Amino acid sequence: MTVRAIVGLVVYNLFLLGVGAGVLWGVRGWRWWTDFVRLAGVAYLLGVASLMTLVTLELVLGIPISSLTIFSSGLALTAVGLAVGRLRAHSLPGLRPPGWRAPGLTLFGALFVAAIVVYLEALFRADRLSGITREWDSWAFWMPKAQSLYYS
Repeated sequence: MTVRAIVGLVVYNLFLLGVGAGVLWGVRGWRWWTDFVRLAGVAYLLGVASLMTLVTLELVLGIPISSLTIFSSGLALTAVGLAVGRLRAHSLPGLRPPGWRAPGLTLFGALFVAAIVVYLEALFRADRLSGITREWDSWAFWMPKAQSLYYS
């Protein structure tokens, strides 16, 4: 995968997070930016779900899918979410609640993160080294199915 492809995926996922944040602002809002950090996963999934639902409806209506329609649909969803949040009188969020402080890293948390890193590294190494078996599986198992669908 090229660096350009990775940057494109990161930008697209940040775009989905922004769309979801706009929709989430209209649905519920948040008082503090620390609340938004806590709800970032919900915002991302809300952005994916709402944008893909809208793009599917556009496809059903005959509107061709392009990067322009996806971008404009995302901006429209964000604008509607912000407008609904404004109508519901959500106040601008503060940086953090009074008395809040960042949680410290415990020994258990550090060991847990280290174990996850070691486990994921082992998975990536095993997948990288066993590339030939995965290629054989796709050619031996899936290609005949694709050919039978294509030629039937």
